[in-house]
Amino acid sequence: MTMKKYIFMLLLGLGLASCQESLEERCAREAETFTRKNCPAKLSDIVTIDSMTFDRNTHTLGYYYTVTADGLDATSLATGGWRETLLRELKNTPTMKPYLEAGYGVDYVYYQDGDATKRVFEAHFTEKDYK
Repeated sequence: MTMKKYIFMLLLGLGLASCQESLEERCAREAETFTRKNCPAKLSDIVTIDSMTFDRNTHTLGYYYTVTADGLDATSLATGGWRETLLRELKNTPTMKPYLEAGYGVDYVYYQDGDATKRVFEAHFTEKDYK
């Protein structure tokens, strides 16, 4: 091979390597894209997903919801097995696998419809919860 071919191969390799995005960059991009394209979205008669976020400093994915059911409050959510259901779903969601393997945290936050400041339920999962 000539020197020009070596240089071309080196530059091509460096160019391809620079196109690779990190898991952190991918997570941030996917959260922004999901929110922009899909939110808000009604998931059931009582739950709407408002946004998905990614905190680069803490490596935490955040899912934010609004609950629109009369009589559904923090006590009924906490005692109704929602945390366990969320954890089970988190562990069994194939698209979450790379983030869980990297030890990312996941937050689920539910607000009361009509009062965006009133959190009625939240669950935070870390590596020790899902491993």
